[in-house]
Amino acid sequence: GTNTDSRALSLQMVPPPGILQLVPETNRLQVSGFGGGPIWYTNQALALTNAGGSNLAWMFTRTEDWLEVRPSNGFLDPGMRVDLQVSLAESAYHLPAGCYTNRVRFVTEAGEGPDLTLELRLAPRPLLSANLSAGCVQFQVPTLPGRTYVCDYSTNLVDWTPLTTNVGQADGWLSLTNE
Repeated sequence: GTNTDSRALSLQMVPPPGILQLVPETNRLQVSGFGGGPIWYTNQALALTNAGGSNLAWMFTRTEDWLEVRPSNGFLDPGMRVDLQVSLAESAYHLPAGCYTNRVRFVTEAGEGPDLTLELRLAPRPLLSANLSAGCVQFQVPTLPGRTYVCDYSTNLVDWTPLTTNVGQADGWLSLTNE
């Protein structure tokens, strides 16, 4: 005899899970400036990629609200990439001098993903910067960008007269020159 028993066999191929990676592979960014601004921050070119074989959903979390990431969540197909815009929130420009740390996590539904630590170092803001050269006097005073300031003068420290009106520069300084 010949055995005529037949059996059905089912084979299910399961792709490997999605793997969330941060590009470039960095875990620390540093930013510096003055308490109350200005803060010098160059947007970093960061991206998330899915290095695995399955689709994944991701989102970001942070420990402090002075940092923003756009987009803040999304879906990635295998091999796909999303560019991230990491920026300082308005509240960062109102922090007093000090050192601040913000831990950012990019996580999948399984709670896995890369971490990024952003260090914000804010020095006490100088009260005045002066430059004297060849009969030219230049003063710089810290300001809030876009705010209007009136500079007054007095010969007796009692009576004051407006000298000029200026707007705070984007870099957080107002320059006065006697040219």
